[in-house]
Amino acid sequence: MDFEVVWSPQVRDDLHGIAAYIGKDSPRYASAVIERILGAGRSLQILPWRGRVVPEIGSENCRELSSTNTG
Repeated sequence: MDFEVVWSPQVRDDLHGIAAYIGKDSPRYASAVIERILGAGRSLQILPWRGRVVPEIGSENCRELSSTNTG
């Protein structure tokens, strides 16, 4: 059973900003970074309890995932 992952409007805006910022130097790398972020989000459809609960929100339904810059 897949779960629904909901991206907030702020997250969508942030992703556009990240892509634009990185894309100034490398559109290809910007695309790869955004795809890695979106892929992590998609993984929550199958493993929704992955990641840690966001402390400021405190809901089991709101998770954050971290990533390293290993390209």
